[in-house]
Amino acid sequence: MSWQLYGILQYRSMEASKMLAEKAHLSAAHMESMTVDMHDIARKTKQEAVSMRIITLVTLFFLPGTFISVRLVPFPLHLNR
Repeated sequence: MSWQLYGILQYRSMEASKMLAEKAHLSAAHMESMTVDMHDIARKTKQEAVSMRIITLVTLFFLPGTFISVRLVPFPLHLNR
């Protein structure tokens, strides 16, 4: 009788291990998908950072000249109507 109980326990243990292995496989597949998505986001973020640096450099180049030219214009402008 004890060998039957041992067989039942071994079978249930095997089934539980099989179920856990399947869940682990699904979890690993989900993590792999998330990793691919995160890599894509990191690549896009890197490109956006380069774009922001270019915009910053253009602004730093043109902003002082714009400020000086605005300060040199006499205000208020009187338009003849």
